[in-house]
Amino acid sequence: MSSTPEWTYTPGREIVSVDISSNGDHIVALSKDQHIYLFNKSSSTPVWRYGLDGYPTAHYDFALEISSDGKYIVAGGRHKIYLFDRDIISAPAIIIPGYNLFIMLLIIGFMFLISITSRILIKLPHPN
Repeated sequence: MSSTPEWTYTPGREIVSVDISSNGDHIVALSKDQHIYLFNKSSSTPVWRYGLDGYPTAHYDFALEISSDGKYIVAGGRHKIYLFDRDIISAPAIIIPGYNLFIMLLIIGFMFLISITSRILIKLPHPN
């Protein structure tokens, strides 16, 4: 058996809780920014991510578990309990770590500027 990890994942904040299904096929993690991540054992790309939207609480106020078959995920805290069925959750459209948010917004702004500029240029009369 190798001591080299099969994969690693680094979220935007610290991981505060991790659980794995009994068969080892599914892994869930809770980060300090109160997001739950679901992974398949074969990939470090999250299958799904969910932001817990309760009242602001400390990271230690949340608990996280996955059922032995990996079908259900439960998270709880001071104010809410969350239950997810793995078979009916949808994959996130895109996962953008916080440090890439500025770059994403810059690209969107640049694309918007190009769009506006091209519309103005199309409306200008062409010299004959």
